[in-house]
This record gives sequence, C-alpha cells and structure tokens, in this order.
Amino acid sequence: VTILWTILLSAYLYVKSFFGKGVLLAVGGNSGNPFYDFFLGRELNPRCLGSTFDWKEFCELRPGLIGWMLLDLAMLSKQYDRMGYVSGSMILINIFQGIYVWDALYQERAILTTMDITTDGFGFMLVFGDL
Repeated sequence: VTILWTILLSAYLYVKSFFGKGVLLAVGGNSGNPFYDFFLGRELNPRCLGSTFDWKEFCELRPGLIGWMLLDLAMLSKQYDRMGYVSGSMILINIFQGIYVWDALYQERAILTTMDITTDGFGFMLVFGDL
C-alpha cells in the first residue's frame, strides 16, 4: 500500500509541476528527461491547500519518524506479551530512538536548512525514502 501511495503521490506531484502558476523548479529535476525528472522531482517545494501545506516539509519528518516510534513501541509491547517482561536492550532502544525522534520534531525548523529542502526536488526518490 505504501509503495502504491508513493507512486501515486510522485505522479501527482510530477504532473502538477507542469500546470502550477509560479512553480519553483529544482535544478536537478528539470533536465528534460521525464524519467529522471520524475525520479528526482521537478518542483522544489510542492504545496497544496492554497499554498499552506508543503508536501516535502511534511513528509521529511513526520510520517517516517512518528511511524518509527510507533513501531518501536509496538515491538516493546509484543515483547512484553511474549516474554512477560521487557529486556534492557528494548528499553534502551525505545529511550534513545524516542529522544532522537523528539529532538527531530522539536527542532523541526532546522530541517529548513538541509539540502533536501533547499535544493532537491520532491520526486519519487524523496517520497519513497520519506514514507
């Protein structure tokens, strides 16, 4: 389902990049080769909902990191159900990865300075990697 969603979102963003007014195109994703441009992404920061929702900024952190934390907690719960206790390593993994996720979400404004946001287009490569 996720792979299908990434293909559909990438296709939507690729087609949308040809019809938007004032669309800022990424240098790397504007080669003229449709396969290459689809993969790298033509539009730099695709937006919707009246330019208030930035697809790339949202997908860079939230779904992947929050999903990662939910998986960690689900594995912790499963280990408790199977073994009747939670191992020290599972506790440490959840604590350290939880701190990492919290820090990334708390310092989210720092992502605006990364190469992914400032120079890369939002195409299949980033959509698939982020989700």
